[in-house]
Amino acid sequence: MKTAFVVSAPLPLALALLTLASLPSDARAAPSSTSASQPPAIMLAAHEGDVEKLRKLVKAGADVNATDRGFTPLLVALQGGKITAARFLIDSGANVESRLKNGLSPLMLAANRGHYDLCDRLLKKGAKVDGQADSGSTALMFAATMHRDRVVELLLERGAEIDKSNKAGRTALMEAAFYGNTSVVEFLIRKKASVSRSDPNGGTALIFAAVRNHTEAIEALIAAGAKIDQADTLNRTPLTIAAYKGHLESVNTLLKLGADPGIESNDGKTALKIATENGHQDVVDVLKRVAKYRGGKGKRK
Repeated sequence: MKTAFVVSAPLPLALALLTLASLPSDARAAPSSTSASQPPAIMLAAHEGDVEKLRKLVKAGADVNATDRGFTPLLVALQGGKITAARFLIDSGANVESRLKNGLSPLMLAANRGHYDLCDRLLKKGAKVDGQADSGSTALMFAATMHRDRVVELLLERGAEIDKSNKAGRTALMEAAFYGNTSVVEFLIRKKASVSRSDPNGGTALIFAAVRNHTEAIEALIAAGAKIDQADTLNRTPLTIAAYKGHLESVNTLLKLGADPGIESNDGKTALKIATENGHQDVVDVLKRVAKYRGGKGKRK
């Protein structure tokens, strides 16, 4: 019977936005807070990205913070990628802390899409740099997940807490490592992000990198002092997990950097045993060669 190795992984914003996916893609179809038939005109203009129409409406006294099904014009513009419209709304006094039903803010949406200019504007207008969605995730985490290097740098410059964790106990570094965003991993390391932090399951940035076979991130983390054999709560090391997944590249990298293949998980299984059970013959061959070279002995912990 195969061992069930389940490593709980960070979630990208695409999944966090399931609330949006359930709403009509055309704002015209959404019921209005002021009318049962259609949303306010300013909402439609934001949906279309029509800046001239927005300008006329605002000049005529339209509420820049009108709401419809939890959306404001700014949130509608950001959801639709209408950057010029979003910029106009921000400059016209839109509430930069308006939130979707799942707690996502304009800053989080802009950070996720890598809109540096909008993030800069939002922060200057008072957006909370460490504001959290219902999941506990911050703009920094979304930027790190999506490989938005410049936005990550901006957020840290504006005071974002680098090791802040979401409700799952994960940091921006863990997110970047899981998604293989090596340049973000390296930048966060240079800014002194903790490489040893773990989530409630014992998952570290190094473990998350191993789960997804991101060898460059593995190398960067170990070079920065991440403990190569730091295990999760079930005593599964990065090597054990990489072997279970059949990630030959990560197995080779970890062994080259000194990982101990003799460590047993709580159920008494080594990386070799796990790879054998799961049919990863190329990984098995490598681990057998290492065992033979080392005389079949490893440092048992």
